[in-house]
Amino acid sequence: MKKVFLLLASALMGVAAFAGNTWELTDSKEIVVAYNSGGNNWQAGSTDVVSEAMTAATGTLADGWTPALGESITFTISGIPSHSGKFQFALIDERQEADWYTEMSKTYVSMNVVKGEKFELSGKLTIDNVDQARESGEVALTAPGIVLSFVPSEGDLENPDPFTLTEAAYDAIFEEALSLPDGAIAVDPAQEAQDAEGHYKYERKESLSTVTAVEAGKWFNVTIEGKPTTDIFNMQIVFADNVQTKDENWWHELTKYTAFAQNKAKGAAFKCQFSIPVEAVVAESDFMDEAASHDFRCSLLFLTNAAAEEGSLVIEDYKLTVNAGDKAYDEPNLAVEEVSNVAFENGVIYSSSIVVYNQAGQVVATASDEFAINTLKAGIYFAKTAEGSISFVVK
Repeated sequence: MKKVFLLLASALMGVAAFAGNTWELTDSKEIVVAYNSGGNNWQAGSTDVVSEAMTAATGTLADGWTPALGESITFTISGIPSHSGKFQFALIDERQEADWYTEMSKTYVSMNVVKGEKFELSGKLTIDNVDQARESGEVALTAPGIVLSFVPSEGDLENPDPFTLTEAAYDAIFEEALSLPDGAIAVDPAQEAQDAEGHYKYERKESLSTVTAVEAGKWFNVTIEGKPTTDIFNMQIVFADNVQTKDENWWHELTKYTAFAQNKAKGAAFKCQFSIPVEAVVAESDFMDEAASHDFRCSLLFLTNAAAEEGSLVIEDYKLTVNAGDKAYDEPNLAVEEVSNVAFENGVIYSSSIVVYNQAGQVVATASDEFAINTLKAGIYFAKTAEGSISFVVK
């Protein structure tokens, strides 16, 4: 059975406003998801899942529950799919007051599934948007629901059969928000709990309301500050445009993943200012819907040497400011930093065991006794030795 734990805080496939499509687990262990002609996909929601999870966690089902920032649902689903394609779930407010489809979490959990092959998919959906859900003044417990969506990899959509999971099962766990001081954020674990070097990964997506236009050749200018409650080994960022295009894709990266800081100690305040070049843009002529608009976002990735005690990485006094335009700051330039007495001199690492990784966590070189970093292409790297770890930049 394929088993994947993914936390993708961006829409990886099309979603569309709709009302009325619901899903449930039948006595015969089937889940049927109706076809949504408006989105050219299968799509259905269930508010019962959230109600069940809250009841199990609290023992009661209070009337008029209002979703709170930081509360979360960890949802797991498994089954044998009737079609091959991309399957995902998200936490959505489908009431009319929320325009039928409002993200209560920017997280979309997604994977490719194969017809007839059993899979399991799990992810944590943390509420990061409640403003629209409260506008009506009549928020009910059934406001948020788990919406299942599926886009086929092939097949005729003129008269589609329902998308069905057989031998299906699901589980949902409700968690209250962490008790955080004012100005603090909690960053959830990333799609992979650890990288190849053993660092723990935490990821946060941000909507960039201050960025309304982006031009190729211009820059994203960033100021980020905070005080972590766990030592941070490395911090990275990427910018994207989250809009559906004619090729059915949503998440379009406008920059490369860029490391901008490292070795920030627990309890120590940091402030970073840097600029990153815009390498791509999405043309409005490529939009699936002519009435759509750009939705600029960024993804922040934090690597730590130890797992956060709270389960999520907490950063106090957190502030992020982003604008797009002419270059305002220098590009990130991480100097070589020695950790745990790693021997490094004149561009050579000395150790009985040396493993070098790129930013994606892939092994790019191994050596014993010594390794010259000028044998690598330009980029940012991490090396693990018998004495500890070292990060460095090759220009």
